[in-house]
Amino acid sequence: MFWVEAFLTSTFLINQLPSPSLNMATPYSLLHQKPPSYDFLLTFGCLCYPYLRSYARDKLEPRSLPCVFMGYSTQHKGYRCLHYSTGRVYISRHVVFDEKMFPFHKPTLLPLSTTAPTVLDDWLSASSTTMTSTSPGNSSPTLDKDHAHLFTPEPLPHSATQTTPLLDIPPSPPNIPTPLHTISPPCPSQPTSSHSMITRSQVGIRSSPSLLDDFVTQLGIQFSIKDLGLLHYFFGVQVQPFHGGIFLSQAKYMADLLLCTRMTDCKPSPTPMASKQPHLTNHDDLFPDITEYWRIIGTLQYLTLIRPNICYAVNSVCQHMHAPTYGHFQIVKRILRYVKGTISLGLRIVQHSSLDLYAFSYANWAGCPITCRSTTGFCTFLGSNYISWSAKKQPTVSRSSAEAEYRAMASTSTELTWISFILCDIGLYQSRPPILFCDNLSALHMTINPVFHSRTKHIAIDYHFVREKVALGTLTTQFIPSSSQVANIFTKPLSRAVFDGLKYKFGLWDNPKTNLKGSNNASKLSAVLCR
Repeated sequence: MFWVEAFLTSTFLINQLPSPSLNMATPYSLLHQKPPSYDFLLTFGCLCYPYLRSYARDKLEPRSLPCVFMGYSTQHKGYRCLHYSTGRVYISRHVVFDEKMFPFHKPTLLPLSTTAPTVLDDWLSASSTTMTSTSPGNSSPTLDKDHAHLFTPEPLPHSATQTTPLLDIPPSPPNIPTPLHTISPPCPSQPTSSHSMITRSQVGIRSSPSLLDDFVTQLGIQFSIKDLGLLHYFFGVQVQPFHGGIFLSQAKYMADLLLCTRMTDCKPSPTPMASKQPHLTNHDDLFPDITEYWRIIGTLQYLTLIRPNICYAVNSVCQHMHAPTYGHFQIVKRILRYVKGTISLGLRIVQHSSLDLYAFSYANWAGCPITCRSTTGFCTFLGSNYISWSAKKQPTVSRSSAEAEYRAMASTSTELTWISFILCDIGLYQSRPPILFCDNLSALHMTINPVFHSRTKHIAIDYHFVREKVALGTLTTQFIPSSSQVANIFTKPLSRAVFDGLKYKFGLWDNPKTNLKGSNNASKLSAVLCR
């Protein structure tokens, strides 16, 4: 059923995909001299609702009917939609698709056995032997009624500045009386008691290390516990504790990336992008292996988790994923060369830091030469620790640099509000409102002055969110010189001197094991941020 439509759709898709016989080029690009677009591709056979006003004979006929998507029209620019009740095929460009529903989908049922199951006389004894031999520590017994309410909670992530060892406890019901009690340490704010129920805070208590060791010992008697030790490696991120904090790096991840791209012996580059990078258009020669380009860019995107200094360069080449050229790939190779020279660079999280929340906001006015849109960049700090960042092109064109900076401050204020809510939820209350630094005096005056004059009357209402926060006293805005603006690194290419000066303000330092002055650099981190 519908084999002809399925065959035509398959042929259409083959013409849009790279072919090995054509040196990984697509038949469509060779015929039309332009790369194909995949934005309109949809799931064959899904439920769809085409716009049928052009087929209506009068105004009382329905505007749309539930149909089945039957592929793409070769004679017209539109989708083929089959109305399965009447068998009529509609061709329309305006269609709403539901790719989770398939009207003709039939579930596959497994054939039922025609023979009766074989009964084994020794099944009960064999199963009990297997349960005993494969279940150390009573990992799979039958639960009693009293223990039916017990469960094993998911382990919560520890604080980034704590070096508490991790324990893996298999999900097994304890062979202990109910309820479970333990002796709690004396607390001046609570009345003393001989027994109390176990809580999650008592397990991670820091005032009584001996109590925690005894508690783990008692758990080892009842459970099969595996000591995982300190956290060293997690999803490509190496965690290395040092005196005063932890050091996060992706050295192994970067080494594997350079090995896969055959760039292990390349010449290092001082910056990921040239300060006067010429604009590259899509009219140059297309890069032949677009899959290789996608794979490298995706790997670099994950690298920006703890390397914010390369996020602008990576996001710039990501804007040409649909049709990369040789010029774009040269920028990618320059980023890899910079990674080669800074493979020991990582992010430091300092333990003894304040809990003051502040952010830096910046906008590169009309930075995109094609759309003339500005680029918003901001970064937030909790004390001297860098915690979040963003580099995003603004959705609308700004008429002035003050307007672009004002939009960037609105985006930054939403981030600060969200982080403040999270800190309050975990019991970390701020002693003062968050501080938002900006180097544009006009934008700062717009956040304080509630008057809608000619410069701000056309700005959308949602961007005045920052003005409301300042009026309520939950946000403070301050001026900062452009030479000290940290968020510059997210919006445009910088020279080597400026780039190297900014990366240390994010807490990006060399590995303490490879740097003899690691402890001194860690102590100077707060001073660098205050410059």
